[in-house]
Amino acid sequence: MNIGEEILIDYLSGELDAGQRLEVEKALEQSESLRTELAFLKALRGDIEELPPYQPSSQLEAGFKVMLEKEKQGLSPHGEAKVVQFKKWRRRIISVAAILVIGILTGLLIQNNRMQRNQIAAIQAELEATREQMNTLLSDNSTAKRIQAVNMSMELPKADQEIIDRLVELIHKDESANVRLTAIEALIQFDQGPNIQRALTSALRMETKPVVQIALIHALIKIKAEGVLPVLDELIEKEETFDKVKDEARLAEFKLS
Repeated sequence: MNIGEEILIDYLSGELDAGQRLEVEKALEQSESLRTELAFLKALRGDIEELPPYQPSSQLEAGFKVMLEKEKQGLSPHGEAKVVQFKKWRRRIISVAAILVIGILTGLLIQNNRMQRNQIAAIQAELEATREQMNTLLSDNSTAKRIQAVNMSMELPKADQEIIDRLVELIHKDESANVRLTAIEALIQFDQGPNIQRALTSALRMETKPVVQIALIHALIKIKAEGVLPVLDELIEKEETFDKVKDEARLAEFKLS
């Protein structure tokens, strides 16, 4: 038996007798290409079965009627369809169905990509608007407005490098302890990489306010910062360091060592 696509389709459809099925199965055992083709046809049939009901356009329906009329011309005088015509007809149906499956899947992929691009564009637009508003508020002399600017950054799903840099700058330079505290909270929400570890460690070395020192220590513990132990030792050794800060520093050494 010459086993081609038509025989494999009949095999999947259960239209072969026992002897023919046995012959096909022996051929499948011996031929990887046949097994691959069978798997493709089986997957194609599954995709077709899972498709939602399809309403053809009027143009496609008219074309189908023309094709059907041509097939009728291949009938014998007694009205019996030739087997070869039936095979060709079924092949055409499968081909059309395959095109429909590919078209639908391609359409879904394009739609998904378009949605992703729209989402990215929306995030970028939100970042840009937030950045501009933050810059305006951060340049204000009001502590409340600078804190408002930092809180705005925490409402973002993500922050770009410019926003992260501004938060680091606030932690190092802003005159208000409350602004620095808020910036610490915002920064570790977005980034916990080595650059942020170094920024927070540097800030701890310079910070003099006990409440901010403790906040920095807690942040460094949270992000499991490396290389901070010498700075903690310095803090513990300083006479002017508050006892509460020293206790927090010792606890941090224990947790990070």
